[in-house]
Amino acid sequence: MTGRRDNEKMVLRLDGAGPLYAQIRRAIAAPIISGTWRPGAAIPFERDLCVRFSASRMTVSRALTLLADEGLIVRTRRKGSFVAPQVSHHASFEIVDVCDEVQSDGGHYGYELLKKEIANGSAVNLGDKALHLLCRHSRDQHPVLLEERWIDLAAAPEAGDQDFSIERPTPWLLHHVPWTRAEHQMSAINLVTPNAALLALEPGVACLVLERRTWRDQTPVTYVKNTYAGPSHRLIGRFEPAKGDSGRSKG
Repeated sequence: MTGRRDNEKMVLRLDGAGPLYAQIRRAIAAPIISGTWRPGAAIPFERDLCVRFSASRMTVSRALTLLADEGLIVRTRRKGSFVAPQVSHHASFEIVDVCDEVQSDGGHYGYELLKKEIANGSAVNLGDKALHLLCRHSRDQHPVLLEERWIDLAAAPEAGDQDFSIERPTPWLLHHVPWTRAEHQMSAINLVTPNAALLALEPGVACLVLERRTWRDQTPVTYVKNTYAGPSHRLIGRFEPAKGDSGRSKG
């Protein structure tokens, strides 16, 4: 097992892309995903990370919270953070936040809340009282992503009072609503009206759709359907082979 002192000596590099908390998250995730830091290995203390990255306690804590939400680390009160058990057995699939992506490319990011309503969530396998949001994300005033999100108000009642015209749903959920399991499903579609108009594209244009569900234990929390403007977006996944697999194809 790698000790905390050994890990403190390791060089953790920021990549300069996007907000500082996201860079710190990636810097710490890299040795975990690569297997350099094994399950149970101690992560440098929060105060030491603040000094190392010239960051505030709040910024470092936000990065560690994201890593814990992703199941890469376990945070223990008064003892610090540790690499989660058996993390090397899992594939890592990172969804790059569209705001971080736009800003890292030097673009101007924009966000609009188009709809907010309380509705029955049974159509998306949530409870009968859910918050339904429709949001549009843009780069240099050109739409790049249409986000249709449902939040089960039985699992996250505070979401009903949140002003999502100011704060985007994704970062708010990461910091306020814990989840233990997530599922992604990707597909390609040809845009139809009115979504085509909302993305400033012609009907029939091919687009990528990412659907994500989250649960807290067995309780559904959220469902989101992200429609990416096909001509202007890339989705990047980073994977590690399962232990003992050596990257061999399973057919």
